[in-house]
Amino acid sequence: MKVVVEAFDKESELLVFEIEIEKLHLDKIKQIAGLTEDDMNFLLSGAGGFDLSADQVKEIEMATSKAIYRLDCDFQLGTGA
Repeated sequence: MKVVVEAFDKESELLVFEIEIEKLHLDKIKQIAGLTEDDMNFLLSGAGGFDLSADQVKEIEMATSKAIYRLDCDFQLGTGA
């Protein structure tokens, strides 16, 4: 199971894109998102995701060197196959 940042259109709530987070960044992402070990186990089980604020997304961008943030989207930390 891979960890992804999912971007959803604020109006339609449809998935616009997702960005995979490499395993080497997971500890930093866990810290940015304020997740516990139990939260990470829940996330990695594929049972659900966690909402991310604009500030958290911008921190994730800095940590991963990936462009993610868009004004027209809401974001969630989730998993993909």
